[in-house]
Amino acid sequence: RYPAVVVMPQAPAGGSWHGAVLEGAMAALHHAVDGLATDPDRVYLTGISMGGNGAWSLMHGHAHTFAAVVPICGWVSRTGRPAAGADAHLEQLARSVAATPIWIFHAADDAIVRVEESRRAAAVLERHGCDVRYTELPGVRHNSWDPAYAMPELSAWLFAQRRHR
Repeated sequence: RYPAVVVMPQAPAGGSWHGAVLEGAMAALHHAVDGLATDPDRVYLTGISMGGNGAWSLMHGHAHTFAAVVPICGWVSRTGRPAAGADAHLEQLARSVAATPIWIFHAADDAIVRVEESRRAAAVLERHGCDVRYTELPGVRHNSWDPAYAMPELSAWLFAQRRHR
């Protein structure tokens, strides 16, 4: 459907998107970009649930790599629950991703990952003037990825993005 190379690293069971797991994902991505006929200015990042957390984590340390990011029902804080210091973490994230377009999706009734995670992230990013969109989906519980990825507007928006150098 789309002429694209897709790289899908997975965190190990019981693992998290930090340290060696995160760096392994970036190594896999760089290997694909360097070894295949790809446009390095059109590298996009998305993830769902724990992968959404991975997208936030990868974006935080490697925002310059991505043309756009689409975290779906992912948590931003390390625990997935609002905690002391979470807003400071979001403030730092906003400064590091200022030039990267982001479209956040989350279900309003998600019982697995609290929707407040995405609401707070969107609010902080907006406050910092980041290029952020936020779509909250009603009545889909945790499965916000099916309606998000099915939106023709998402693929059109995503593939229109180019990395700014």
